Amino acid sequence: MSTQVVIPVKRLPGALRRLGRVLAPPERGLLQEAMLRDMLAACAAADGVDDVLVVTSDDTAARRAAEAGARVAADHHPPRGMSAAVAIGQADAARHGRRALVLTADLALVRPDDVAAVVAQPCPAPGVVLVPSHAGTGTNALLIDPPAALRTRLGRDSRTLHRAAAAAAGCAYAEMEVPRMALDIDTPADLRRMAALGPPTHTRRVCEDLGLEARLEAVSAA
Repeated sequence: MSTQVVIPVKRLPGALRRLGRVLAPPERGLLQEAMLRDMLAACAAADGVDDVLVVTSDDTAARRAAEAGARVAADHHPPRGMSAAVAIGQADAARHGRRALVLTADLALVRPDDVAAVVAQPCPAPGVVLVPSHAGTGTNALLIDPPAALRTRLGRDSRTLHRAAAAAAGCAYAEMEVPRMALDIDTPADLRRMAALGPPTHTRRVCEDLGLEARLEAVSAA
């Protein structure tokens, strides 16, 4: 079965709120936009990806998606949360006869090989393959076949919630470790890890323009 990537994207001015000690709201929006651009480039170049859909109500995110050759679906208005946005993408994938690979929008280090590795992972239908966050409690990627087999539960403790939901739905469940995909950007500590590992082009440029390294040092010293 062909695979459709689904990326839910919040309104950029409200993104990455937990980085408020380091970045102002417009700066957080710029960083989220840059990470999205790098993720879209990685998905476009990944083997096994047949389509990319961004679900958003943000005009800038929608424009960046279109520039990268991705399709765009409007999020609920007003937005109802990440899982509700993902459900729009799951329904779209189902209409096109594709399975869904759900990716969160803050995976700053993802490369085409990372996306391709998840797509290539065996996933018996109905089945789910989950890539956990580096903290071990979150869900950074979720391959779902067929796309309606599981309602996503993105947010706090989502790894445990998805495992339980898969069992309740009678879905095969597997996990895989993808180190670069495991790093989602929630806290200043995540930014330090990202900087140390060398993020892709757009994200690196924004970090340099914002003087992020010096800001992180100042926060550490405070």
